[in-house]
Amino acid sequence: MAPDLSKFKATQAVAVSLKLVGPLGVDQTITVAYADGKFTADTQVVGGPLGQVFLLDGAQQKTLLHALKEELHHPPHGVDVAVLQCFIHLLSSAVHRQPSQLFDNVRFGDIAKDPNGVITAHVGVGVDVVGTIVDHQGVISYEQHPVPMKGGTPHPLSPADRASLAAALTKYIAAAQPRANPLFDELLADAQK
Repeated sequence: MAPDLSKFKATQAVAVSLKLVGPLGVDQTITVAYADGKFTADTQVVGGPLGQVFLLDGAQQKTLLHALKEELHHPPHGVDVAVLQCFIHLLSSAVHRQPSQLFDNVRFGDIAKDPNGVITAHVGVGVDVVGTIVDHQGVISYEQHPVPMKGGTPHPLSPADRASLAAALTKYIAAAQPRANPLFDELLADAQK
């Protein structure tokens, strides 16, 4: 007897693998694949042996995303538009997780946690700019301002800025002598969520 699927509720949706194949110039083809959360490419000269499979870096992912979005406006005959849209969605998510450069050159200062569990960290940026990072139960906000001026309202970090903060904190914690305040570990854990 077949199960009653009317009561089915999806609790997980996973694209295990996707593949796009197309020309790259006059005498070359490329296969771009998504599997295990990674994007790879493999080029081949028409009629020749397979090329080397390589992992797409952030810049290559952005370039490919732009090209695929353009192609989506006028998809070639025979291309499954739903698969193309799914590929674009996954690639867009990967591109937006790439770190920005917001926290590349910060110097971490003091950090504290108030009775409500809100973590506040102060940073220096360049010569005369300071910033405040506020972590309220995993919602991380940031503001920066010139030293002589009053601080503004912190604004939530984008995924790319959270990735930049996580990268900067990882380097800071690893290099700190003596060991960094354990609150930086908590801030890092929240930035990585």
